Amino acid sequence: MEHMKPPKEMTFQGNVTDNWIRFKRRLTIYMEAINMDTKPDKRKITVLLTVAGPEVIDLFNTLSFTDGERDNFAAVIR
Repeated sequence: MEHMKPPKEMTFQGNVTDNWIRFKRRLTIYMEAINMDTKPDKRKITVLLTVAGPEVIDLFNTLSFTDGERDNFAAVIR
């Protein structure tokens, strides 16, 4: 299963909210399939940012998080 193809990058064309919902669902399925759901949050965030693409990385770098949120997968994906 570790050779599964990751979901396509998140797109910011069209309805971004709908695109995010669909991307997040595909990412969740992918992460479960490769057993990433059992890994530490920092590793999950790294996979999220790698798969989501450079536009999401740029957006992530502009977000403000409270203490501990930046390394909390649930907080980041929210």
